[in-house]
Amino acid sequence: MAFVRSCLRSLHGGDGVALASLLRLDDDALSSWAAAPALAPHAFSQAGEQASLFLAAHATAATLAASGAWPEAYDTFAAEGVQPFVRWFREQDDAGVAVPVMQQIATNLYDLASKAEKASGSMAAAAEDSRLSNAGMKLQSCFSEAFNPKKDKDKKMACLSIVIAMFRLYFSINTLHLTRNLVNSMSARNAPDFDSFPASQRATYRYYTGRLLVFEDRFAEAEEHLAYALRHAPRASHSAVALRNRRRVLAYLIPVRMLLGRMPSDELLRMHGMDNTFGPVKRACVTGDLRAFNDVMEATTVSHIQLGTFLLMERLRQFVLRTLLKRVHLVTQPTLPPTNFQLDLHQFQRALAMCASSDEDAPDIEEAECLVVTLIYRKAVKGYISHKLRKLVLSKKDAFPSQWS
Repeated sequence: MAFVRSCLRSLHGGDGVALASLLRLDDDALSSWAAAPALAPHAFSQAGEQASLFLAAHATAATLAASGAWPEAYDTFAAEGVQPFVRWFREQDDAGVAVPVMQQIATNLYDLASKAEKASGSMAAAAEDSRLSNAGMKLQSCFSEAFNPKKDKDKKMACLSIVIAMFRLYFSINTLHLTRNLVNSMSARNAPDFDSFPASQRATYRYYTGRLLVFEDRFAEAEEHLAYALRHAPRASHSAVALRNRRRVLAYLIPVRMLLGRMPSDELLRMHGMDNTFGPVKRACVTGDLRAFNDVMEATTVSHIQLGTFLLMERLRQFVLRTLLKRVHLVTQPTLPPTNFQLDLHQFQRALAMCASSDEDAPDIEEAECLVVTLIYRKAVKGYISHKLRKLVLSKKDAFPSQWS
């Protein structure tokens, strides 16, 4: 079979990139596996014992995947291919051969497990006996072998692609606590220099670490990581895939920057086709139009949940409330700049009622006070509340900090 001949030629020629390409499992690659004959390990006997085992397992998995049998495809490769592959990787003296293949195998493990879970309709992907959890353990063994290579130290250059596959997996099953050890490993003194990895891998890694920092409410650090990912991602004009990847980064970077007081330009939103999503949110943040913010969030809730940005967008509600409170404070001042640093909370309550969709949704004075307390707690407003008088006493200096998240 052509696959066997090509694999043997790549192995004997020391061409790891070519071999990795033969192991792809995308739609184009799988089209050639439809109705392919079964291949036993002895078909690859000239490749060596371990290579023959994992190549045969890959061939079987690819044939199953091409027919839509994703659960069986994952089970086959996980049971018959991973350990022989890890042993083959350990035995390799040439990182130029081993690294590209490891990178492809890591991608394959995640893709096979993810599609297997979807095909089986599993609702417990995070369960210990799920295929995704099993793939996490398999990827961990790959990472351990790559991070502490027995022979060519340059095999460590496979680490970042494995980490990215594990990030994708852990995010998909919501086990983010497992990512901390990976981040620590890649920051360790014996890890490869980060700048030595390909730009595409560095950008993807920073995208995921930026998302982790978002979940930890470390927005200033998250902005640095996400901005790095955007700078090193291919331009949107290069391809549809490049545009989609940049939109994924911007889906987090834009709201993070908004929380830090930096609004996106209209040109940036138009260039990436995100003006309908973030344009109204930007205007609401600038004007304090809580009703407009609620309307756009209601219209885009599903898309934000799918992207994993819903909670981040909800944090922007605090920004809109802060702007509304600031505008109420300014319009109730007898002079500008303000000389009165007290605000009657009933005035803020009336402004909130004007933004409500109905009288039933209008907040009472207690709810208005709770919203202001939250803003003070979030350091969006400097001041304190006199509960007895129902007044907000603002700081005379920088009562509404420009950066507060």
